Amino acid sequence: MVAAHRSPLRILVVDDDHDDFLIVSDHLARAGLHDVTWASDSSEGLGLIETDVFDLVLVDHQLGASTGLDVIRSAGVNGPVPPMIVVTGFQDDEVDREATGLGAADFLVKDQMTPEILERSIRYAISHHQTLRALEQSEQRFRTTFQKAPIAMALTDGEGRFLDANPAFVAMLGYSASQLANMMIWEISHPDDLVTARELFGEYSADQEQRSAELRCIGSDKGMVWCIVTATALANEDPTKENFIVQLVNVTELKDVQAKLERHLSDKNQFLATVSHELRTPLTAVIGLAELLRDPQQTLDSKERADLINTIVESGFDVANLVEDLLTAARQEAGQLKVVAVPVNLSAQVNQTLESMNPSREIKVSGSAPRAFADPGRVRQILRNLLTNATKYGGKQVSIHLDQLGETVRAAVIDDGPGVSSGQEDRIFDRYERANDDDSHPGSVGIGLSISRELARHMGGDLRYARSDGMTRFELWLPVHDD
Repeated sequence: MVAAHRSPLRILVVDDDHDDFLIVSDHLARAGLHDVTWASDSSEGLGLIETDVFDLVLVDHQLGASTGLDVIRSAGVNGPVPPMIVVTGFQDDEVDREATGLGAADFLVKDQMTPEILERSIRYAISHHQTLRALEQSEQRFRTTFQKAPIAMALTDGEGRFLDANPAFVAMLGYSASQLANMMIWEISHPDDLVTARELFGEYSADQEQRSAELRCIGSDKGMVWCIVTATALANEDPTKENFIVQLVNVTELKDVQAKLERHLSDKNQFLATVSHELRTPLTAVIGLAELLRDPQQTLDSKERADLINTIVESGFDVANLVEDLLTAARQEAGQLKVVAVPVNLSAQVNQTLESMNPSREIKVSGSAPRAFADPGRVRQILRNLLTNATKYGGKQVSIHLDQLGETVRAAVIDDGPGVSSGQEDRIFDRYERANDDDSHPGSVGIGLSISRELARHMGGDLRYARSDGMTRFELWLPVHDD
């Protein structure tokens, strides 16, 4: 008995000889198949096939002016058809081959046909047809997934030659499908990654059907894309013709973030080391000199004692200023940096800053400016940072000039030092950046200029760097107070 996927199994017999139909119908009945429909010519047969209600078609090879092969050929034009078996009155190997080539499931000779042979042929035809349909559906699902997948995918042969690529792959690297059809996968790999790329397509073992590697791929515009490339071997009866499905995941942004994090971590480590050094130096002086003053065995005159006390005070101010900058930076990162806005006399703030710093060299102050609208404590913090940088890293001549430009007042700290390297003008205002970091100029913490510019902008002004006539200028711009 034929195992059918529908009950009862519906059979269409296309035969122009009614007596032959009765013989075939009897064979079908003996095989347990009773739902049989007869079409007496090819036209009627094609019309019934198009109704798509039959599970199998038995078609006679000789149908008057037409043949069973014509029926098979015409039926396949409009889409999928049920499995078909060609029945003929005589054996003809050429017709057999042609029928098979057109998709016929079998070729039977009438005088050799028995119920058992017919039943076996029908069972095979239906089983084979179901298998082919399942493969077609699977291939269609794969094709749909391949084409619509958001991940870049390509199909290659075992030598790395592109066979196909989905739209996501084309969009990622910029090559057209026609370009890829003439390329090997090595041609899109960075030269330094060729060995790794070739290893992806080496000989695969039975328990290793997939390999992944991080590769740099070169796009059509010569731009580089960091990718995690996964090559999966596709099953093939002939291992010498093994194909691969290749998936590319763009991790360029991830690599950029990773690099930034690594730089950030390095900067943080350098920052901690520099802070430790900057704190240790004055604290060592404070502790050492304080112990010297405390030692009753030391015979110090009043001038020596005064000098030691002044050095302790200056070192204490250095620590306090550094701590103030660190706290300001922390508040800024936390979004808690606050400033007030009151009328400020810039000349008075400059004088207070110079008095608190007590610089070892003379710093000339020139010009004048109306009152600014700013936070006086923050103004002094900015001026102190600018003057510290000028005396540490600038030339021998340091001065301050005050003036007004339109609705803005300006305090410029000027020195005759070499200035910053070309191209570094904006970077010096970045957090943890150091314009000078050599043996003759010990590295600073790298936050003074950064927080000074942020403070200036919080007050509605700015901090700018300029270089002209061999002089370096750091200019604090603040809004004029409207009296």
